[in-house]
Amino acid sequence: MSAHSGLKWHTWVWAVALVVAAAYLMAMQRLSAEVLAGLKPVPVLCLALVSARQVNGFWITVGLVLSGFGDVFLAVGDAYFIHGLSSFLLAHIAYIISFGWRPKSSEAWWLAPFVIWGSIMAWLLLPNTGSLTGPVMSYLVVIMFMMWRAVSFWRCGGRMEAAWGALIFGISDSLLACRLFLDAAWASPFWVMFTYWCAQVLIGRSSHDSHLPSR
Repeated sequence: MSAHSGLKWHTWVWAVALVVAAAYLMAMQRLSAEVLAGLKPVPVLCLALVSARQVNGFWITVGLVLSGFGDVFLAVGDAYFIHGLSSFLLAHIAYIISFGWRPKSSEAWWLAPFVIWGSIMAWLLLPNTGSLTGPVMSYLVVIMFMMWRAVSFWRCGGRMEAAWGALIFGISDSLLACRLFLDAAWASPFWVMFTYWCAQVLIGRSSHDSHLPSR
């Protein structure tokens, strides 16, 4: 494929992702669960198509595809919440593998801010999670680790987008958790999805290096 045709292909994929994301954000309160389930995964699957063409994009692509499954499960109703949570937990594991699974001792102190964040979230959420306490705690631990590995990846020479994407993902999940378990009206679905897609775009772009730091 020529550089021109490759650029054109990427442009169309990005255009589809942006149009669907914008339509979803504008109409999410008026559409049925079935329509939302069909639209919601499209942006991240478009990102997966782009990431799959990168030299180092395999695990990021896996994470994006798993996120697409999670989007569908969370869109169709509460009965599939655990399926959605599990899909995103696996997506974060894929991102961890991409960013570097084995931490170096010099990176250990970067974990502290994420442990503090996770502890605060656990303190807020656990009185209200009921039978979901185990899955929610497992998810918190994994996303804490993912954010740490993303920051370490950047600090060791990887793209800064990985760190920013992981941090914004944490913000999105914090908003979603507050809305689901604390009935926080200020954590609107619009901002949950807006921050979520921003995070996935940045994480997707973290695979756009031909040379990654040695992990």
